[in-house]
Amino acid sequence: MKTLQELSDWTTYRDHLKAEFKRLSDGEQPFLVSKHRNEFKVKDSPWKGRLIFVGERGEKQAKQLTLKDGVKFLEGKCTVQGKEISLSGIESTHHLAIQTLLKKTTLGYKLAGVAGASAVAPEVKGDVLAAVCDGKEDTYAALESALGSKLGEMHTAFGGKRGLGAVKLILRDVCAGDPNKLKQLVDALG
Repeated sequence: MKTLQELSDWTTYRDHLKAEFKRLSDGEQPFLVSKHRNEFKVKDSPWKGRLIFVGERGEKQAKQLTLKDGVKFLEGKCTVQGKEISLSGIESTHHLAIQTLLKKTTLGYKLAGVAGASAVAPEVKGDVLAAVCDGKEDTYAALESALGSKLGEMHTAFGGKRGLGAVKLILRDVCAGDPNKLKQLVDALG
């Protein structure tokens, strides 16, 4: 079992994920993705991405990370055919984060149904960020990171979970799910 600290080293995590995909048997297998991004060390530079665990062994490891480090996971099922992964049980709004990580591994795996190997699927219902980014994966990752840090600052400034909840409600109401309004808000905030 790898620790969260060991998995934060990109080379270690990539090798671990590669081995886990090779171990998968035919048929539907467990697929877990962390709810929050983990900071990886990629060639001495930080990069934030989700943790993915696959198969029964991966499911056990994810549960151990939950117990030891409090990492929370979304659980679904996957079927792997060649290098294409079909997911079920995980909302499509999380597929871009998964696709971004898979692309970063350079192992050649990709999600079935995601518009192109590197494109964001802006038509995904509820993924306002994807629509704002016009299908550009790097822009999506940068915007997600910037918003994440700003929400963290607001969380501190507005008094914990209740304050953060209030900010999220305000943003939802202001944007009303409209990507253009969110883009205008982001542009206005700088």
